[in-house]
Amino acid sequence: NKDMHKPAFELRGFGKTKLLQPGESQTLSIVLQPRDLASFSEEESAWVAHAGQYRLYAASSSEALGQPASFVLPARQVVEKCGKWLLPRVAINEWQPGR
Repeated sequence: NKDMHKPAFELRGFGKTKLLQPGESQTLSIVLQPRDLASFSEEESAWVAHAGQYRLYAASSSEALGQPASFVLPARQVVEKCGKWLLPRVAINEWQPGR
């Protein structure tokens, strides 16, 4: 399998509190599904979530990240297998960062 290039951070959940008064708090829950961790594998024509450690950040913005929580996905998961319906007739050389 070719390496799947992913950005360092991806927004995978979003929640908004009600208008909070000073000192007031509210708990938000955001549930991640395996598809939220997946990348598309062209070789397999499937969405794949790779095994490994994942870090989650709760933040008010991408510039105000707090301490991460982490979890481990113990095994690689094929989340969705897709058909090869729209294959190009000629090979396409894609741009890859760092190449």
